[in-house]
Amino acid sequence: MTVLYVVSYNKQRDQGMKKISKFGALAVSFVTLAHTVKSAEISHNINVGVGAGWTYGRFNFRAAEFDPGSNTTLNREFDLGKNSFASDASLGYRLRWKNIMGGIEADYLFMGLKRTGNPNSLSDGSSSRPSTIKSNGAFGAVLKLGYYLKDDFVVYAGAGVENRKFKIQYLIQDQPENSVARNYTQTAFAGRLGFDFTVSPYMVVGAEYRKAFYNGQTIQTGTTTLKFQPETLDTLLLNVRFTFNLPTIKSPI
Repeated sequence: MTVLYVVSYNKQRDQGMKKISKFGALAVSFVTLAHTVKSAEISHNINVGVGAGWTYGRFNFRAAEFDPGSNTTLNREFDLGKNSFASDASLGYRLRWKNIMGGIEADYLFMGLKRTGNPNSLSDGSSSRPSTIKSNGAFGAVLKLGYYLKDDFVVYAGAGVENRKFKIQYLIQDQPENSVARNYTQTAFAGRLGFDFTVSPYMVVGAEYRKAFYNGQTIQTGTTTLKFQPETLDTLLLNVRFTFNLPTIKSPI
């Protein structure tokens, strides 16, 4: 009888241990699930920022001057390039879900892109052609998508638009009726690449590279046809953003 009692006791003990093990595994799973749900919360903020850096623009002029007297066309092509200090002011909204970052931002880019040149260094004996390009600022809007490599470090790419005013001149000496002087505003696609590092819950620092792609303009004045193309508009900025955190949102997944 004693042997049967011991065997029964051991079986009950083993069954009890299995139940405890199952309960422990269930508890661990519950804690892990709770942690996952917590980490899947969506954090978001409104941010304002300022930036400083450098911009470079290269602009192509292609002029065709038709002379009715000789029935010939004189073609000229040249570039005007300019470096400029740049600064930026921005307002944006960002959210983070797990390691994914999404955001939208609007900004204004300040610069002093003005360059004047005279392309007439040819041997045809023509009169001078003083030319000017000017563009001092641009409005921008962008959608950003990023990935957190670390909890405080995110890399991102952005796609958006940029709108700016250009002032161009192509002056033919002694022929004002055939000279070009035009102001116009244009919107272009603009891409961005950057990274941000979280310094504190209220401040982020980072760097951003921007490139804008503008279409050319064809302008005709008198017997002159000018094709103007902004070939390169590149900007590199160092940014500081101040964040105003909003209440977290429960993630549905």
